[in-house]
Amino acid sequence: MAWSALDGLVVTGVAPGGNVGAGRRPTPRLGGARPRRVGARRRVRGVTARRVAEIVGVDGRVVGVDVSVDTIAAAGSIDAAPDSPPIEWIAADAAALSLDRPVDLVVSRFGVMFFDDPVAAFTNLRTVTRPGGRLAVAVWLPRTQSEFQRRSLDTAVAAANRLGVHLHLPDPASGPFRYGDREWFTGVLEDAGWRQVGWEPGDAAA
Repeated sequence: MAWSALDGLVVTGVAPGGNVGAGRRPTPRLGGARPRRVGARRRVRGVTARRVAEIVGVDGRVVGVDVSVDTIAAAGSIDAAPDSPPIEWIAADAAALSLDRPVDLVVSRFGVMFFDDPVAAFTNLRTVTRPGGRLAVAVWLPRTQSEFQRRSLDTAVAAANRLGVHLHLPDPASGPFRYGDREWFTGVLEDAGWRQVGWEPGDAAA
């Protein structure tokens, strides 16, 4: 897989000397030698995969993966940028992804927060990554720390109240927002077999 092999993955950066970057940076940042094979996930027509392909260069391999067949079809209809390798587009669930060769790097931008079984999913991602390979993902802030999420929720609640509807709000730390909990997410990655996990806070507006 080359820098785009999982639906939704994005880069945050890799901790010095580590093989995993877990954090909240909205744009990819790579450290060390340029990877030759990368797996990335992105829902909007392969934006992340294309960015990675430009960095990897024509000699690299990039695989873009998304669970949505329509998204993959739309992404595949766009030509690769000059000096970028052709991107292999795969419609698949990253939690059960199987590749013919292991990749150097798996990248996701806000796409790993919806697994039914996070530990099992990240374990599978580790199995498609070569020994010493890296995982770099960006995740949402906790809901209580995200101004965008707070405003959206407040607007929805106010609109419902005007209609006489009472909304039952879930725990702020539940669902995809729990990935912003450093201790919890680091534990998931370590339970999945990833080591030297790094964490880098990103833009608080994300």
